[in-house]
Amino acid sequence: MGKIEIQELLRVRIFEALDLRTVLIPGGDNSGRLIHGDGDNLQGLIVDLYDHNILVEITNSRMWELKDEIISTLVEALEPAGMLIKDKRTFDTNYSGNTCKPIMSGQEPSRQTISVGGLLYSVDLKRSTIHFFDQNDNRHFFGQMVEGYRVLDTFCYSGAWGLEAAQGKARDITFVDSDANAIELTEFNWKLNNAKSTHSTVASETLPYLEQCKKEGRKFDAIVIDPPVTLYSFDEIELLNQRAIEILHKGGLLVSSCYLPQLTFDRFSVMIGKAAAKADRFAKVIKFGHQSSSFPVAATFPESAYLKCLFTRVY
Repeated sequence: MGKIEIQELLRVRIFEALDLRTVLIPGGDNSGRLIHGDGDNLQGLIVDLYDHNILVEITNSRMWELKDEIISTLVEALEPAGMLIKDKRTFDTNYSGNTCKPIMSGQEPSRQTISVGGLLYSVDLKRSTIHFFDQNDNRHFFGQMVEGYRVLDTFCYSGAWGLEAAQGKARDITFVDSDANAIELTEFNWKLNNAKSTHSTVASETLPYLEQCKKEGRKFDAIVIDPPVTLYSFDEIELLNQRAIEILHKGGLLVSSCYLPQLTFDRFSVMIGKAAAKADRFAKVIKFGHQSSSFPVAATFPESAYLKCLFTRVY
């Protein structure tokens, strides 16, 4: 296949992916995943929308060779105010080509506000982690289940799970994260949304906090365990969920996520069941949550369905 044919095929697939997002991303949202690599038949290309700005991540050399065509196609289709390109082949931070508009209209990227599911979040495009769009559908489902609940959001980062709970009329939310910057961001987002529930933030590692709650007899109606992708230990994942189960009220809701490809839904479900048994409880899985619909999975590559999120009632 010649270079011109490859460029035209790339252009066609980019427009196909963007057209699909007009259905997959809610009309009220000004942000989300626009192109999802293998799932859009564009291996090595990730594109996220943040209001009027675009973040592009390129993860293989072949796609990097086509970066100018990618940039020109995205500019034509979306007319972004700014574009940030990350070369993930070497984990370098930024590339800014002459063919795209200056990043943030020539200014240094700074905090901006995005809208997701009726909630507002402050984001900084220069951070390595910005916003987890892949949990959008799961967080929305969670928010519909927690009216009147006392909620614990662990590994909270930007407070997204807890904010969904507040929008769903939870009565009290506790946010926990070991990163002081995450706690600061959560507090900022709470004020940004003028949330009405009562809340508190705790700067702590999650496992010691769960153990302290057990020691003090503190219990919750719903707990979210959504650890970072850097948590690889099966034993630690099981222990986190056991400790969470131990401080859930009877009939409480446990939401637990995992990103390890080798931990299938079946194995994850069994793990949660074992964690419950060790806590002398019984767990009922009520929903198997996947990555959001704007993160499609290639039918020939089902292993790319990386996110597992279990919703469990514990008795």
